[in-house]
Amino acid sequence: RKILLIGAGGSGKTTIRQQISLLYGTGFSEEDVQHFKHVVRCNVITAMQQLLKAQRMFSKDEKTDSKFQLSKDSEESGGALLKLDYLEKQNPLGPQTVERIKTVWADPAIQKTYEMKSKFQMLENAKYFLDKVDAIAEKEYEPTEADILRARIRTTGVIETNFQFSELQMTIVDVGGQWSERKSWEFEFQGARVILFVAALSGYDECLEEDQNRNRLTEALDILTQIEKDKRLKGTVFVIFLNKWDIFKEKVKTVPITVCPELKDYYGDKEDWKESAKFIMEKFLARISDSRKVYCHLTVAIDKENITRIFNATLEKTLIDALQESGLLLAP
Repeated sequence: RKILLIGAGGSGKTTIRQQISLLYGTGFSEEDVQHFKHVVRCNVITAMQQLLKAQRMFSKDEKTDSKFQLSKDSEESGGALLKLDYLEKQNPLGPQTVERIKTVWADPAIQKTYEMKSKFQMLENAKYFLDKVDAIAEKEYEPTEADILRARIRTTGVIETNFQFSELQMTIVDVGGQWSERKSWEFEFQGARVILFVAALSGYDECLEEDQNRNRLTEALDILTQIEKDKRLKGTVFVIFLNKWDIFKEKVKTVPITVCPELKDYYGDKEDWKESAKFIMEKFLARISDSRKVYCHLTVAIDKENITRIFNATLEKTLIDALQESGLLLAP
């Protein structure tokens, strides 16, 4: 009774596993909360350093030079933040560091840089954390569920989460999505009744962390094709979560999906997010053989109501179908 959770890095699959744990499992322990306190604080500094590095890159462009010039105070604060060694510190957000972050974050050049975030590697929830840096830096700070679900931490190795769903004891297995982690995927194929494949719908104009010339959505489509053809997964039900549709909905207003090489043949309304999302969904479904059971949904991993509705309305049928086909559950 195993669900294998697969997706490229940054797709939001780990957040989905966390939501399942909150909804059907044991949720976050006190140890988890204390761990994520440090993760969130490190995310704040990581986001600021990513912005500063991108700002410096953009400021070298003669055509846009003036738009990305920091004020003198921001330049001094930014220089100090880029030198900050913070990973080993219990609380890396000291008073001086917080003031420097607030100075730089308020600078128009950094705000302009943030608007260009699809052009460089950027923590997706940077604004969420940077806007509340004062609260995060407080000694008594305890991360909320919302903070934890938005925190970025790379999955390495294999993480198993046990939970009960529809009176069935289930295990969801989360495997790392980065290139260096994918060799471990095939060892988890055995016994998987459901493949829960997660792709970031909003990644159509973004590049991979591992390869700046590789489009995120193209990568997701190719991964799906690769695992769908694996003979060890014959008879396995596939569930596709096209995640982050909330971000996609806003992005498509200004950036058409045709910027993605795999979506050049889209001729619909470029600003209609529903039509655009339907076209992308069809692209993913086209990678699945006609003989395989497949379900596809738009999701927002950080939205508990969205994930709950999809699990209750759709995955119950999916999981029971998979167990019936494998002989582990008798049909009514």
